[in-house]
Amino acid sequence: MATVNFILKKSNKDGLSPIFLLFQQNGKKFKYYTKLKVLPADWLKIQRVNVSKHNEQVAKEINLILDDLRNSISEIERETIFFKKNYNINTFKKKFYISIGHLAPVSGFFCFIR
Repeated sequence: MATVNFILKKSNKDGLSPIFLLFQQNGKKFKYYTKLKVLPADWLKIQRVNVSKHNEQVAKEINLILDDLRNSISEIERETIFFKKNYNINTFKKKFYISIGHLAPVSGFFCFIR
């Protein structure tokens, strides 16, 4: 079973820590930089931004973005179950990047030539 966690990296000079998505499956993993930053004091152990300590609207937006990323991973996991596939970590990563729009799906004539 795969796990998805959000982790904070070391703070920058402004005191903000970047948020990374960490995906692990069968001992293999990949990290994705969410391009979001938060004060470590505002980060909860449940991998959420504390709404009471942070600007409420910004905290809600950050939490929604994190939820969307987690849901993208969940969709790929459901796809593996539905189609009875066993994706390796590279396939999972590729499908994740396609689902969030960082990679265009391969289609057309050149998808058949490898």
